[in-house]
Amino acid sequence: MAVFLAGISFTLACLSAPPEAASPAASATAWLNLLHYRPQGGGLYRSDVSDARFFVSATGRDDPQAELQASLGRLHGALPDAREFACAFPARTRWLEARFGITSTPGSRRCPELARWKAEIDARGVTLLFASAYMGSPSSMFGHTLLRFDSDRPALLSYAVNFAASVPAEDRLSYPFKGLTGRYTGQFSVLPYYQKLREYQHLEQRAMWEYRLPLTVAQTEILVDHIWELKEIRFPYYFLDENCGSRMLDILGVIEPYKPIAHSPGRVVVPQDVFKMIVAQGAERGTVHLVSPRAELIAATDTGITAPNAGHASSRTEIGAGRITRGGHRTDALFFTLAGGYHTPLDPPDGYLPNAGIDFFRLGIRGANGSLRIESADVVEIQSLQNPASEAWSSVWRAGLGLSRRHVPHSLEHDVLSLQSHLGAGYGLRAGPMTIFGMLELRVAGALQSTAVGLGPRLGFAYPGPSGLTLTGAAGRQRFVDGGRSVDSMEIAAGRHLDADHTVVGELLLTRGDGIPMVRSLMLGLRRYF
Repeated sequence: MAVFLAGISFTLACLSAPPEAASPAASATAWLNLLHYRPQGGGLYRSDVSDARFFVSATGRDDPQAELQASLGRLHGALPDAREFACAFPARTRWLEARFGITSTPGSRRCPELARWKAEIDARGVTLLFASAYMGSPSSMFGHTLLRFDSDRPALLSYAVNFAASVPAEDRLSYPFKGLTGRYTGQFSVLPYYQKLREYQHLEQRAMWEYRLPLTVAQTEILVDHIWELKEIRFPYYFLDENCGSRMLDILGVIEPYKPIAHSPGRVVVPQDVFKMIVAQGAERGTVHLVSPRAELIAATDTGITAPNAGHASSRTEIGAGRITRGGHRTDALFFTLAGGYHTPLDPPDGYLPNAGIDFFRLGIRGANGSLRIESADVVEIQSLQNPASEAWSSVWRAGLGLSRRHVPHSLEHDVLSLQSHLGAGYGLRAGPMTIFGMLELRVAGALQSTAVGLGPRLGFAYPGPSGLTLTGAAGRQRFVDGGRSVDSMEIAAGRHLDADHTVVGELLLTRGDGIPMVRSLMLGLRRYF
């Protein structure tokens, strides 16, 4: 009887762990990372996981303490409940047992399905992979980041861990908007590596960069267990920050030495920043491959793109001085720009696609005559002038959305901001290092007084010269339906890379319209990446 009562007392103690003992564990980095909690301020947390199946407690998504207590209760409950918990959450179970120095209900760790899955994966090592960017698809503009569990089998037969948004086929055109505003959910999937490569086989020069992670056998097993926990579990998906790159950092955050980089801060999470962090933690870059038309891996010594970790940081500031001439009036001015990312043709090209640019959340401010004002506020600006050397002509395009004082008659005439969007498409020709292009561009602008729609040609060039010097230029004319007026514009820009963190830039902008004085802006400045 005494033994029986002692067993009952032990079970009750485990089922109702005292708050003072459990609270430190609930705020432990390992527990927060296993449940993908983010701090919300004021001691509050919220998990990135939006799927109720991932939590034991009804309030688990917002309460690490409640989830910890409920997990301990399930772990030491009746055998069916304990086995269901331990088999569904093996990494969580492993951590709870180690943290509290306890064992789960006898028999609960017999998980045949999990054992078969892990035997099939047969993970002996882990490699983080980067598929280079492809501007022909909105979902691939940043490239793609994924994991591979390496085994004794050839790499093509190993298993890959992929995180992607669930995008219906009919959403191809609306993907950028829905991806930016969190209208999709994302899921982890585990599939043979060669199946993932099939998605890339029709894209010329899609390079695969390999980074071997220095993990022990025990760390690898924890990571495999955590991936099992996340299979088919839904996460919010945001194209800029809660994407494949940030999710890979989050799952690596359940093991050392990657715990500090889980939920890394940043309004934009791009592969260049992800791989800088991984290399700083000891990862070593391995073989670079090209994906063949038959979904094979071909070792490459030159892909035309340097390693992603060699790229400049994605955010930047810029300060400069210059002169603005409007009609016959001249004004000396200071210019300040803050951009959330990602890359422009004037930036150092290492680690990014040549002749391609994506810029998000760019704010331009001008100071003159003792006052400050906003010159532009761009939500997004994208340009693709990629031109494979094997082709005479290839398609080029550009698009953007933001506020500007240029480009349309109303903004030029009254020197006011208007909401503008543009979309252009055409063809480009590569002649040596220079690319020249021509496209037809549509611009739509909205102001309080009216809406303007314009259409016209745009001709330009991009020249990545020697010694880190880059030149770009374009000229265009657009005729607007509103009043039938035309606007002519010309822009020439130069960038000289000092190092990976600094670029000297110069820019000349000319704009004029029917019955509107010419506006000329000349600026010289310094960019810093961070």
